[in-house]
Amino acid sequence: MARGVPWKMIAANVLADILQIGDKEVLVIDSRSFLEYNSCHIVDSVNVCCSKLVKRRLQQGKVMVTELLSQACHHYKLVPRSRIIVYDQCTSDPLVLSPDCFLSVLLHKLVSVFFRIELLQGES
Repeated sequence: MARGVPWKMIAANVLADILQIGDKEVLVIDSRSFLEYNSCHIVDSVNVCCSKLVKRRLQQGKVMVTELLSQACHHYKLVPRSRIIVYDQCTSDPLVLSPDCFLSVLLHKLVSVFFRIELLQGES
């Protein structure tokens, strides 16, 4: 786990190796905006809507993270042991994330359901 957070950081080269192997047990989540996702994204990643409304609904428990993911990834069977790798624009240190930012909210909700959550380490 990264210092002080309940998820691990993963380097880009490690993710590249995982994707080359074609591990079907890995779900890659793009937490950027839909516009950024459509512009460029990691192959086979899924985009979760990062709107203020979705963030607020996640925080208030009005939508479960599993519901959010099931809408985004119809082809993937989610189970608690699923390996989930999340990425954003360029976060290199998870300690600088504001507790109120979408990525932080998403990661904490994922950790409450899944055992293996990792954050792609961005360039600093």
